[in-house]
Amino acid sequence: MIREAVTVADPQRFGTVFDAYYLEIRRYIGRRLDLAVAEDLAAETFLVAF
Repeated sequence: MIREAVTVADPQRFGTVFDAYYLEIRRYIGRRLDLAVAEDLAAETFLVAF
């Protein structure tokens, strides 16, 4: 579903998905690691995914 909605050619959709899921991903990682690492890994998640 997300993969179909987001393409590199459409940065607005990417931004929408990023805004919707970044905090949730960061919080999930942050419960296990410190905040700085959680922020980096959450951002890396989007780099790999898209």
